[in-house]
Amino acid sequence: MAKLKTYTLGNQGFINNHVRDALGLPSHIRQARVIAVAATKAAAVQVLADHGFPNHSIRDSEFRQGMGNDIDALEAAGQIAAPGVLVTSMSFGGSLPVVRMQSGGVPVRIGRLVALDGFRYRFEVEAR
Repeated sequence: MAKLKTYTLGNQGFINNHVRDALGLPSHIRQARVIAVAATKAAAVQVLADHGFPNHSIRDSEFRQGMGNDIDALEAAGQIAAPGVLVTSMSFGGSLPVVRMQSGGVPVRIGRLVALDGFRYRFEVEAR
């Protein structure tokens, strides 16, 4: 199997009310950091469609390879080990909730990214 990569939707990460509620965000928030995990960009488009984000193509200007301290923390915690979609709030610092999208677009809260120093994060699994 090819090495998995991360892709983000940039400013096109619009979320529905179910995802927003799972993240615990206020009702006026309509965007979040959407992270697709797949072997290729084309595969990431399909993963997004299968997990509730169907209106994207590889030509979207905001659809690009993902990087950042939040993604590094998710990878270190083993959350980027299989194809799928993760969503977190777009805030910086503090504590950022994380949901994993199930097939069909059902969000399941899996934990949070906790700010350490500056912009480094640690992923913590939430008790169910």
